[in-house]
Amino acid sequence: MAIVGSTAHASRPVLEAALAAEGAALVTLDGAPVDVVVHLPEPVVGDIALLDTDEAAWDAAAEAPARAFLATVQAAHPSLAATRGRLVVVLPRAVLTGSAGLVAATTGWGAVLALARSAGRRWAAGRIRVTTVLHHGGADDTAVTDGVVLLARSSTRFDGAILEVGGGPS
Repeated sequence: MAIVGSTAHASRPVLEAALAAEGAALVTLDGAPVDVVVHLPEPVVGDIALLDTDEAAWDAAAEAPARAFLATVQAAHPSLAATRGRLVVVLPRAVLTGSAGLVAATTGWGAVLALARSAGRRWAAGRIRVTTVLHHGGADDTAVTDGVVLLARSSTRFDGAILEVGGGPS
């Protein structure tokens, strides 16, 4: 299993511990077969009003997450194809609803979600499953971890699913 993307994601330490408890060995994407790849986006730092968003802020909040996920998809495919594995993407639920102070970020997350869904459709014939965990604002790390662990289990058949975890506001 490989966890890629943000090393600053709040759920990462809890997720790593839970996956280790499940018996998962954490590895890097170096071309070796991997059965599960978990993608964590970089956290957003602060709200930026739409009219105050300059090109640099847009690139950092909207373009960078999409490019990072594209790199994950491209790097993960050979490993996942060898194992008929699963790609799990973790995103905030705001990707579906938008957020007044996070317009650029929700746009970037939307691109990630669209790419995940498209990759899932394209890779389904090769038995590679792509699923997404959406967490509500304020969802604790355990909710995110439980969702990822559920989807990472090889017996779970949620092809193309979007699993929402953690109650509360978006």
